[in-house]
Amino acid sequence: TTVCCSNYEYDSDQDRCLPVCYTPCINGTCVGVNECACTPPLTLYNNTICVPSTCDNCEHGDCMAPNVCRCHKNYLMLNGTCVPVCDNVCVNGKCAAPNECKCNDGYKPDPNDPYNCIPICDPACENGTCVAHNKCICGVGYERTKDYWRCKPTCAGCEYGDCISPNNCVCFNGYDRIDSTCKPKCSSCVNGDCVAPEVCRCHEGYELVGGHCSPICSPPCVNGKCVSPNNCSCNDGYNSRDFGVCEPYCSKNCINGHCSAPDFCTCNDGYVHDETEYSLCVKPCIRPCKNGHCSPSSGECFCDIDFEYDNDTQSCIPMKPVPCEDCEGKCDNVTKECRCLNARPCHFNSEDMEVPAEVVASDEVKMAGMNMTLMAIGGACLLLLILVVVVMQRLWHKRNDYTATKPTHENSGLGSVVYTVPNTLISQRASGGPMDEDSGDDDETTDGLIRRNTQLS
Repeated sequence: TTVCCSNYEYDSDQDRCLPVCYTPCINGTCVGVNECACTPPLTLYNNTICVPSTCDNCEHGDCMAPNVCRCHKNYLMLNGTCVPVCDNVCVNGKCAAPNECKCNDGYKPDPNDPYNCIPICDPACENGTCVAHNKCICGVGYERTKDYWRCKPTCAGCEYGDCISPNNCVCFNGYDRIDSTCKPKCSSCVNGDCVAPEVCRCHEGYELVGGHCSPICSPPCVNGKCVSPNNCSCNDGYNSRDFGVCEPYCSKNCINGHCSAPDFCTCNDGYVHDETEYSLCVKPCIRPCKNGHCSPSSGECFCDIDFEYDNDTQSCIPMKPVPCEDCEGKCDNVTKECRCLNARPCHFNSEDMEVPAEVVASDEVKMAGMNMTLMAIGGACLLLLILVVVVMQRLWHKRNDYTATKPTHENSGLGSVVYTVPNTLISQRASGGPMDEDSGDDDETTDGLIRRNTQLS
C-alpha cells in the first residue's frame, strides 16, 4: 500500500500520488496543491475555473464569458477596465494598486500622508512655499525675483542699499538712511542737491567752486562779495553804486582828487596830498615852504604869521621888528604898520630900517583903506544930523497947535512954559501957587494944562 504526502492523494489508475485542489478546478487540471491549470483556449479565472479567453481587456479580473470580465478584489470596473481602489483620494497622484498612490511627475510622496503627493521645486524655494512643480509663492514681505524659486525681501526706498529682511534696508557706502530712503552723502552741498556720494548739483543761480555752491553775480562784484544770485554785499568802507559795483567811501569830499579807497583820496595830476588832511590835494610848492603853506590852487608859498619869505634861503624866516617913529604903541610885524595908542599919525622910521618896497605898497593900501573908512563914518554922521533937523522941524510945526502963556495970578508962582504933544502927561515946572492947590477935575493931559493956563490968564 502506497502512503502519499500531505496534500497529496494516491491515484490507482496512475499508480502515483497527485496534488489535491481543495477547491475544485473546474474545466481545468489540478497540477499542484490548490493550483489549477487550464487547457487553451481556456484561461484560469479566480484560480479555480477555466473559462474561454474572449475578453478584450480583463487585467486585474477574470473573463467569465465572452467579454464578461469580473474584477479581482480591491479593483473596480471603470470604463471596461479593472482599476485599483484606494480608501482615500490620491492628491497629486493616482491609485496605482489597491490603497497605493503613485505620485505624478514633479511630485513626491508625503512622508506624513500616504495619499498625498507634495510638489518638488528644484532648487528649493527661498523665503517662499513650493505650491506646484517648480512653482514658488513668496511669503509676506517678500517678492519673486527673475529666478522662479527665489523670493527676496521687500523694503521701501532701498534703491541704494541691500534689503536684508522685510523693511530692513542697509544702505550702500556713501548713503544714509533718511526718511525711509537711502540718500547720498555730500560733505558740503549748501544751495544745491546731493545727487550721488560727494556729487553736488547746484541750484539755479549758483555754480560749483572748490566743492561748494557759490552764488553767481553777473557782472562780478567789484569791491564786494556775491552773497546770493546777483546780490553783492560791499566790503567795509564801500557803498553800492550801480549793479555789482561798490565804490569806496570817503567821509570827507576829496578836493582836487577822487576817492580811490575807503577814506583815501588819490590826487589829480599835478597835485599832492596835504600833510595834515588826507582829503585835501594841493599843488606842490614851486619852492621850499618851511614855516608857511602852499596855495592849493597856485602852489605858491605863503609864510605863517611873523614870518616872511627869504629869496636867499628860499624859506620863510622870522620877521624883524619894524621901528616906528613917534609911536606910543607897537609895530605889527605882520602888517608892517605902527599901532599907535593916540590919534597922532604914525609912519616907518626909514632912517633906522630899510623898508621893503612891497611893505611900503602894503602901507599905502592900508592908508587908503583907512581914509575910506573915515569917509564912510563922516557920511553916516551927516545923515544922522539931517534926520535930527527934520525931526526938530516937525516938532516945531506941531508946537503951533498949542497955546502956552506965563501965569499972571497974584498968588501964583513963577513957572516956565511947557510944550508937549497932545494927550501926553508932562510935569509942571512952576513952584507953588494956586495951581498946586486947586487942580480941580482937570487931568494932567496937554489939553487940560492948556485950559488951566487959559483960566489963569
